[in-house]
Formats: sequence, C-alpha cells, structure tokens
Amino acid sequence: ITGGIIYDNQVNSLSSTTGSSSFGSNSAIGIGTGRPALVYNNMISDITATPQSTSGQYTAIGIWVSDDAGANGYIYANTIALNTSNNTGTIANDISAAIYDNDGYTKYWDNIIYNNQNSINAFGIYVKTALSTDTLDYNEYYVPYGNVGYGSAGAEPTLLDWQAATGGQDMHSLMGPVSFISTN
Repeated sequence: ITGGIIYDNQVNSLSSTTGSSSFGSNSAIGIGTGRPALVYNNMISDITATPQSTSGQYTAIGIWVSDDAGANGYIYANTIALNTSNNTGTIANDISAAIYDNDGYTKYWDNIIYNNQNSINAFGIYVKTALSTDTLDYNEYYVPYGNVGYGSAGAEPTLLDWQAATGGQDMHSLMGPVSFISTN
C-alpha cells in the first residue's frame, strides 16, 4: 500500500517458488513510497521463498517499508513470526527479515519480532538507512540462529549489540523465546 491503514489481519503460509532480489516482492505486507502508513495488530507467519540469485537475495520478509514510505508512519502491536525454513534454492544463507526498513523514519513499537529461520542471515529487523530518533522501542526479539538486527554497522547478534549500534534504540525492548498459545 501507499499510505492508509492495515490492521487486524492474519497473513500466513505465503510462499514464492520463483524467488526475487526485488525488495518487497516476497513480503506479507509491503508499504510503498509517498505517504505514511499505520500498520497494527496483524499476525504474520510463515513467509517463505526460494532463493534464485547470488546478488544479495532478500527472500522472506514479514513487513517491508520502501524508501520514504514511513515519513512518520507507525508499525505497532504486530506479531511477525518467520517459523518455516525457506525453500532450497541456488544459494545458501539467503537473507530473511521479520521487518525490512528502507526509510529510517517509520516507528516500530510493541511488536513481537520472531525469526526462527535457520540461517546466519536471519534478522529480526534489517535497516538500510540511518534511523531517526525514537524509531524502535518496546519490541520483543527472538532470532536464535541469526541476528537481532542489521544496520549501518552490520549484523548485530544480540539486543545489547543492536542497542549500542543504533545509538540507544530499543532501550525498553526484550530479547528471548516467545511462547505462542495457539496457531489460530
């Protein structure tokens, strides 16, 4: 979407068998350029793709935010759980991210960010640009095989590393296993 509100949705078991290095093409929710969006109270799970390229493959992404898309947009109270491994493709350790941010201005608060894909390139959040102040906070991260975040300093495996690398973002956030009561 470009602008608008997305809320109270369950998006699960999306799979792409062709793979793509195009940003957002393998995401559950994609936010386009131009207007701020409000995305809240969504349950996103099991987004998978088949990697096909060796040129920085981005496969499974829960929520993808384009350049200049946020401009004061808000993404809060969502659960993003990437549980299922990506399909076997032509490359190993493809990049997956519960959240992919390419604008730095969208605010991410009170989200459960869970990426259980078995890859060193599994990320809770992947940020391509510098973050504005108070962009990330009150989130819960669990990325047992990869990294909590990726930012200008590279991959950050723990919440403490991520907080230090982002200048104090996510100061009230938590890191640890998430227990889901039901899959419905």
